Amino acid sequence: MTQKFSTCFLVILLISVINVNAQVKLSISEIVLSNYKIISNKNIVSNKHDTDGPYALIYCKLTNESNSNVILNPSSSNIYLTYNLKGVTYKKELIAMPFVDQNKICLREKEEASFSAGDHLLLSTSLLAEYENVGFNEILLQILPTIRVVYNEEDNGLSISSDLIEKVTLKK
Repeated sequence: MTQKFSTCFLVILLISVINVNAQVKLSISEIVLSNYKIISNKNIVSNKHDTDGPYALIYCKLTNESNSNVILNPSSSNIYLTYNLKGVTYKKELIAMPFVDQNKICLREKEEASFSAGDHLLLSTSLLAEYENVGFNEILLQILPTIRVVYNEEDNGLSISSDLIEKVTLKK
């Protein structure tokens, strides 16, 4: 009897976790790029603080696409930025303040929760040194289409990956 109960409980728990993943959509509203170099006619145009490479400020939104409430726990979540280049996946942890300070967010039907976070895309990788003298145009064009933000709540088994970048802005 106890084994049947625990098996039934586990199945219901798994179904509810899978259901939450399907109900919530993560999208990137905008990526604002700064600290990049543009090389044109052998002249380098750069920002004064570009030694850490391109910086991406990423605006995201989590949307409840279901017809029922969804509870998120940002304070127990991890948010990652991932991108691929030349067959290698790069992963950086993002800190989305003050979003992650919230214990619970209840998203009603079709409601959204927004957050933003930023990081230097190439910092702490060998890519920074490889591209800093030739400019970042080529590498950014390769990286941008592969950028994803991943929202994880390990305690709840929730993992949502972005599927869309709506806008990219180059900041001077």
